[in-house]
Amino acid sequence: MGPGDVLTFYLTGIGAISKTFPDGAAPGVAASASAPVSVTVQGMAATVLYAGVQPQYPGLDQITIQLPAYTANPNNAANLSISAGGQTVNYSLPSR
Repeated sequence: MGPGDVLTFYLTGIGAISKTFPDGAAPGVAASASAPVSVTVQGMAATVLYAGVQPQYPGLDQITIQLPAYTANPNNAANLSISAGGQTVNYSLPSR
């Protein structure tokens, strides 16, 4: 994993989305998150390419980002923070 790489995260709880779908049905199409979604890596903003529903699976959300030009911390992990749906979570991603 390095600067410029594209990563996709699958999660739940991204918040309100731009379209509605029947309960339990796979959306079948993309629908973006209504509220802003932001991701930082090593404190630097990543480019959010997509944030919304995962079209093939009911109840699953997806965030796809392009990593910024960051410098790995001393333990070779990238600190990542995702803010979506009014919540913020922090992760430590190991390097290759």
